[in-house]
Amino acid sequence: MKTLKIDPEYKVSFGNKGHAYRLMKQFDNALVQLDAALKIDPEYVWAINHKGLVFQDWEKYDQALEQFDLALQIDPEYKIAFAFKGNVYRLMEQFDDALVQLDKALEIDPKYTWAIHEKGLVFHNWEKYDQALEQFDLALQIDPQYKFALANKGSACRLMKQFDDALIHLDAALKIDPEYIWSINHKGLVFLDWEKYEQALEQFDLALEIDPEYKAAFANKGRTYRLMKQFDDALLQLDAALKIDPEYTWAVFQKGLVFQDWEKYDQALEQFNLALQIDLEYEIAVANKGYIFGLQNLFDQAVVKFNKAIEINDKYDWAYRQRGFVYALMGNYKKAIQDLTLSISLDSDDDWAYALRGMIHLKFDKVDLGAADLENAIKLVSNSSQSWTNQLNNCFYHLALGKVEDTQKLYNELLTESPLDYILLEAIENIDVFLRLFPDPLQALEIKAQLKTQVVNSQTNE
Repeated sequence: MKTLKIDPEYKVSFGNKGHAYRLMKQFDNALVQLDAALKIDPEYVWAINHKGLVFQDWEKYDQALEQFDLALQIDPEYKIAFAFKGNVYRLMEQFDDALVQLDKALEIDPKYTWAIHEKGLVFHNWEKYDQALEQFDLALQIDPQYKFALANKGSACRLMKQFDDALIHLDAALKIDPEYIWSINHKGLVFLDWEKYEQALEQFDLALEIDPEYKAAFANKGRTYRLMKQFDDALLQLDAALKIDPEYTWAVFQKGLVFQDWEKYDQALEQFNLALQIDLEYEIAVANKGYIFGLQNLFDQAVVKFNKAIEINDKYDWAYRQRGFVYALMGNYKKAIQDLTLSISLDSDDDWAYALRGMIHLKFDKVDLGAADLENAIKLVSNSSQSWTNQLNNCFYHLALGKVEDTQKLYNELLTESPLDYILLEAIENIDVFLRLFPDPLQALEIKAQLKTQVVNSQTNE
């Protein structure tokens, strides 16, 4: 029997070993193998491009771009390098540069489906969802079976709160590949955003049946249980995600939110600090530290944290919104209104930002301005999906506007529908926000008492 001899100079073998190590996230080993291939053939474009992919996956984006540029020096028509430069710029959130590179790839090959799809992802990440959908549709004209384009159409529709359409596109992707786990997980996210939490959990469980190590599904289950105020269950799921990946920043942050919602503020701060040990620039952890300090009436410390979060991301609308609320509690009307106005300029569909600005105007006796903002908030929720959150907010905004009869009617309708405890608790939290600005309005106190009574009765009957 003859022994098969492998040519030690066979560059393709080294290149493929490097590719395999990259997929295993063994990046140092991947570079060793790719460099071995390039020692044999320094102009082996495929290996140079794959070195770029290693650095891309390693989140060393400048080094990735250097490799793609090297590949293009050897072959200026190497469309893949242009496309991956576009992908890297997208990951760096340099969206204009990303489009330039992807368009260069498409000049070489106008039917390069992956580059068209990547353009869609650029617009998706840029929150230009209509343009994203156009690109995904272009990709599907070339390849109607391109499951990634279908799934990302679903993702874009979800973010546009077009939940029925989102499910249609995700189901179309799953018809092509029934075990496409990303699409299953995103169906769960659709139901989560739609506040259909039981259906969300079903989808995350389906994803875990396919891949028991799919950390995102565990983390999303944890988030779902948090929103249902089942905090012990939430922590179990998040700990399962962190067992798979102890440095999964988003799951660490979600643990912080669980403790925050549970009013265990010291433990919440511990988790946010852990997240920041992993990623010093994780602005949502910084901002939520500010939120907790605000809840504890440590206003100066809260402002410092919001300032830091905004320094990291000057387009962070939630941080402006919450800092504005803190300024209002500190009695600084001018800064409060400036921040809420900035928040609205960044997200003009944020009904809460309009409502907070309206309440702050009212607190400082700017009655007409306050009423106009609260009417805008009511209009926004009335034009949105009829989720529990929107129903609660509609009740709350009428309360803040001082529409006594309408407010009582809306809350009575809410209570008649016998909502679950977590919905009632959220309604109480909304009223508590109002009470921080206006400590003793009789109707708010009466409605809060009604809601608390219903929660007690519900728990007694269980």
